[in-house]
Amino acid sequence: MNQFIATAVAEKLAALTTAAYFTDKRAKADFGTFDALLAREHSEASRDDDRL
Repeated sequence: MNQFIATAVAEKLAALTTAAYFTDKRAKADFGTFDALLAREHSEASRDDDRL
């Protein structure tokens, strides 16, 4: 029973830590720069080993 509770608490703590991490990253993000990066024109073709 104790192991079950410890596992549940650890899982909840991990979820909260992950949410806080992504909230912090989002607050620091510069979406204007991100949009400009995606909108730029590429001068080189993709390498053969870099294609999806």
